[in-house]
Amino acid sequence: MLLAFVGFEAAAPLAEEAREPQRTVPRAVLLSCLIVGIVYLFTTLAVAAYVGPSHMASYGGLGGGSPWILFGRQLWGWGWVIVFLAVINSFFANGNSALIAATRTWYAMGRIDLLPKAFARTDRRHASPVTGIAAQTVLTIVIALPLALVYGPATAFQLLATILSAVMIGIYIVINISVIGYYARRQRAEFNWLAHVVLPVIGSIVLLPVLAAAVGVGGSWLKFVSPLPYPISQAGLAVGIWFAAGVVYLVYLAARHPDCVQAMGKVFE
Repeated sequence: MLLAFVGFEAAAPLAEEAREPQRTVPRAVLLSCLIVGIVYLFTTLAVAAYVGPSHMASYGGLGGGSPWILFGRQLWGWGWVIVFLAVINSFFANGNSALIAATRTWYAMGRIDLLPKAFARTDRRHASPVTGIAAQTVLTIVIALPLALVYGPATAFQLLATILSAVMIGIYIVINISVIGYYARRQRAEFNWLAHVVLPVIGSIVLLPVLAAAVGVGGSWLKFVSPLPYPISQAGLAVGIWFAAGVVYLVYLAARHPDCVQAMGKVFE
């Protein structure tokens, strides 16, 4: 469920390329949450009404893993083609937004030496981060294609989606905690207990059981958490390795290149 909302923050890396970013970027972030929430609520209610609440856990397997195509055929006749085109459009839009956000982030990190300087290289004509685009494309093929060949496209997607969801939940929790320190230390004049302490703490507490559900752990104290089937159950291990590698790199930077750590605050300036 959280995966439907992941990505609302992807507008932030586009601030340097946007017109009037102080006005348009916050609007893009908030409106994306609102619009996606409304669409997700509508479609969830529609599915629950059609297949029944008791079948919601397994409806994703209908139609060979394409339930919306099946629903379109059953309820709309040839109108399923419109549903198919909408799904394909969403697929390309999602991939495009992820590619843009990731490559712009890599560009910004290359610019302050958190990544090799090659990532700060841009195309002369289009000013796009060519190294980041090439690296992101290669990583996508190297990671996604073998998983799809070994486990099948649907299972590979579930595994990668679970990893992505868990990683983003961890990032959201860290950002919540960072808000407290940032406004308490750097923006004391704007500090507000409700906005900068209470809400971030509540948000982090709410996300902890969501994180547990995403990686399928903690069923002994959270009854709604079910163990994940293999290979999706390996998502927690993948996330742990990812975060551990990040911590090791951060320690290395703090010890050998402390100026890079200080420059992290300028990634999206």
